[in-house]
This record gives sequence, structure tokens and C-alpha cells, in this order.
Amino acid sequence: MNNFTTDFISFVSTTQDRIENFDYQELINNLIVLGAIVAVTVSLVYQQLRKVRFSTPHQVADKFYFGLNFTPSGDDDERLGIAVKDYYLGLYGKQLCWGQLDANGCL
Repeated sequence: MNNFTTDFISFVSTTQDRIENFDYQELINNLIVLGAIVAVTVSLVYQQLRKVRFSTPHQVADKFYFGLNFTPSGDDDERLGIAVKDYYLGLYGKQLCWGQLDANGCL
């Protein structure tokens, strides 16, 4: 056998030994703990995001606008709004609105 074949067989043999001796129960336990940590973190971040209402300052809003509203009272208001110059895209509840704004900033 040539050197490549011997090295390949050795590699496969050691890989097989590693797979057979791997502690899968420890992996499952670690994944469960990691999943619990992620779930708690996402829940806390979500609770904080429910207080967020953000929009671009008026000084730059005529060139670019970004608005975000996660507050519970904002269900009938703009949830997400993006505008570049006169073109606007906004999410209101479950309705998506887009188009060109007029001189008053309305669709």
C-alpha cells in the first residue's frame, strides 16, 4: 500500500473510534441547557422590545426615514416604516402599504 492509503485508513480508524466513544448524552444535556438559556434570553429581550418606539429624527426624515413601534398600544399605528426620499414602505398591523409620498408626506 502507498503512504496515502495508509494515512487514509488510519484517519478513518481514529475517526470511527472518536464517534464510538463520543458521549451523546452529554451533548443532548448541553443542547437542552443551551436551549433553556436562549429561551429565557429571547423572552427577556421580547419583553423589553414591547416598550420600544423609535423613529428617525425630523432633521433627516425628508431624506431617509425609519420607524419602529413594538408597543402594545401601537396595533393600529405604524409598526414598521421605511422611506427613502419620496418612496415609502410601511407595515400597519397586518397590512403592508407602499407608494410614493405627496408634498405633505402622505401616501
